[in-house]
Amino acid sequence: MSGNHRVSSSGSNSSSSRNSSSGRSRSGNGSSNGQDARSDDAPSKSATATKGSKLEGNDENSTGALSSERPGGASANGSGQPPPSSGRATTLDPQAANVIEPAEAAAPRLDRVPEPRWSTRASSAPPGDGLLKAVLGLQVLMLVALVALAVAVLEGHDLLTENRAELERIEELANETARVATQHEDLKNEVMQLRSYVASQSREDVIFLKIMIAKPRIDPDLARTIAKHVRHYSSVYGQDPDLVLAIIDIESDFNPTVVSHMGAVGLMQVMPQWKRVLGIQEDLDDIETSIRYGLQILGFYREMYKELDVALTAYNRGPGAVDAALMRGADPKNNYAPVVLDRYAYFRALNNPPS
Repeated sequence: MSGNHRVSSSGSNSSSSRNSSSGRSRSGNGSSNGQDARSDDAPSKSATATKGSKLEGNDENSTGALSSERPGGASANGSGQPPPSSGRATTLDPQAANVIEPAEAAAPRLDRVPEPRWSTRASSAPPGDGLLKAVLGLQVLMLVALVALAVAVLEGHDLLTENRAELERIEELANETARVATQHEDLKNEVMQLRSYVASQSREDVIFLKIMIAKPRIDPDLARTIAKHVRHYSSVYGQDPDLVLAIIDIESDFNPTVVSHMGAVGLMQVMPQWKRVLGIQEDLDDIETSIRYGLQILGFYREMYKELDVALTAYNRGPGAVDAALMRGADPKNNYAPVVLDRYAYFRALNNPPS
């Protein structure tokens, strides 16, 4: 390239216009093709050289621009300054000018190989920069996702710990509830047993108090014994204790040794023939024996006649007289049943507290 610059400098002494034009053409060729062309037949190529110089004159601006793009910013004349432009076409001397053939002008200029864009533009990024950014962005997203996952795992662990503690508390409460339920069931059974005992004792006491109210002059020990057996055997034979007290009051006036003009004995005035029928071995004036068999006989009559007043009539008159009256179509009842029922209402009324 330095030899070409010297040839262009020697040829420029003839005129300034031809010097700038020929310098640009020789810098464009970048070889010794111009000198070889002058050594050949110069007269035959003068016309071609003239046309080439005009073409170069018209393309002066573009040629100057290309010359200015050389490394170091040096022009074809080697002075470092761009050649002056006259603004018009300049005819080249065939002996001094570097003649450019049409084929040579159209050929590619090998001394102007374009460099990669990313190397000359500071603002442009290398080809792999986008992929690198994408990878970095993906890594950032993965890091954020891992952090979020770690936070979620920690929160889940805390929640699991709280739930486990809550389940333990619930289990303790369930066990405590089971213990309380067991204790409650045991207490309930104890209360029922106690209530049954108290009811039994209070029932006997109530019967005793009723006897003492109805017969204030009766011996308390006798009244206590009568109340004890009335409570027991009325429960065995399914009779109302107030009804039993009413029968004893009407039949014997609570006197266990009384004997009627018909031969009936004891508190409930049991006839002696019942000893043979029922197999009674004890004396009928015994308090327990009289109450026991008297209630057994009353139960038999109530089962036979169904109606309480007819059963009471049979207890007083006997079943034969009642059956005979019923067979005749007559009313078997006498004044006994109404008197007993009236006394029965009296003892029942004692259950209600005074108003």
